[in-house]
Amino acid sequence: MKRALASTLLLASGLAMSACGAPNAAQDSPETVTVKQTVTEYEDPTPAETAPPAGEAAPEAQPEQPAPETAPAPPAGNHNINVGQVGGDCGTTDSGIPIKAGSATSCEFAAAMFDAALQATFTVTHVASSEVTQVPHAAVAVASPVTKETYNLDCRLGSDWATVTCEKPEDRTVSAWFTPELPDRMSNYVDIVENYG
Repeated sequence: MKRALASTLLLASGLAMSACGAPNAAQDSPETVTVKQTVTEYEDPTPAETAPPAGEAAPEAQPEQPAPETAPAPPAGNHNINVGQVGGDCGTTDSGIPIKAGSATSCEFAAAMFDAALQATFTVTHVASSEVTQVPHAAVAVASPVTKETYNLDCRLGSDWATVTCEKPEDRTVSAWFTPELPDRMSNYVDIVENYG
């Protein structure tokens, strides 16, 4: 645990120091950044390293307690995006799916929307008397990495189930959409529950 914490602190320190460089003209254009973090697990010392001093009795071994179950954290995407850009073509997800952002949406927030959509369960309710094509929806709350505000968003699959669009209700400028190259579809990446009623 200590090594993992040290690795994280070292990475954070390096990122903070790199932000202190002198400005130049190259910083005016969007920058594509890929962030990777390596965490080294703590290794228990060998029995020889923990043996009691000569003449002292070794403590009795305690039965090992199982670790409590915890829900896994959503995977943070290792996306290739244009950091600092707002709106437009942002880059791609870690699986190569294009990320597009609404006119008031940062590329960082659009990538966070993608991660949240992958963790959500989309529900489609089929109504026998309806003449309208029902599409799967998911309600998600996503924090913007830029503004630190949390937005309640509606994510939905298109009628062909190829594209996922996430947007703030009543404000399409806060939105993002993701469409893999056909024949791939976003329905291959998200969980969908169908209700018949």
